[in-house]
Amino acid sequence: MEHNKKRLGKSLLPIFIIVLMVFSTFGIIIGGTSRSQTDPQKIEYKEYEFKLDSNNKWYTYKDGQKLEFLYDPLTLENVYTGDLFNKIFSHKKTYLSVNPNEAPAREIEFFRSVSSSITNKPFILSCFSDFKGCETLPLKDCNDSIINEVLVINLVSGQEAFQEEGSCIGIVGNAETFIKVAEKIRLEYLTNG
Repeated sequence: MEHNKKRLGKSLLPIFIIVLMVFSTFGIIIGGTSRSQTDPQKIEYKEYEFKLDSNNKWYTYKDGQKLEFLYDPLTLENVYTGDLFNKIFSHKKTYLSVNPNEAPAREIEFFRSVSSSITNKPFILSCFSDFKGCETLPLKDCNDSIINEVLVINLVSGQEAFQEEGSCIGIVGNAETFIKVAEKIRLEYLTNG
């Protein structure tokens, strides 16, 4: 009988060790997952703390209001926008000129709504040439720009570039480019306002 107790003790020890290892590994996995959810990635940018949420959006707070960004502030800092930020505030009227057959409509609307909301001015959708689909939109190109009066921003699909001449700005790129430029404007507004 005593021999059976020793045998039982010897067989329980390896089982105990295996169970302990399995639960330890399980605990590390669970602990690691919960830690990453409660301690999101953070970036300190100027006077603001940006955090990455579970939907992969970056957010910060200003005056108690949550502001969300699709890109982190360090990525947006590297987006070149020339003097666009100052020009959208200094001009009385702004046209967003596009080719409706090529321009990504949702991203153009995002650009327009972001810009309008921070300036409290309408950004009028227009076409930079007489394309199909422009029958009800005004035609506006760089020739229609007037310094400190009328700003024309051409949003053109193509190889990424930024062109600026007087009160005419050309932003060439894809949907991601237009979103990044709009978010860069919001970031500048946040940190300068």
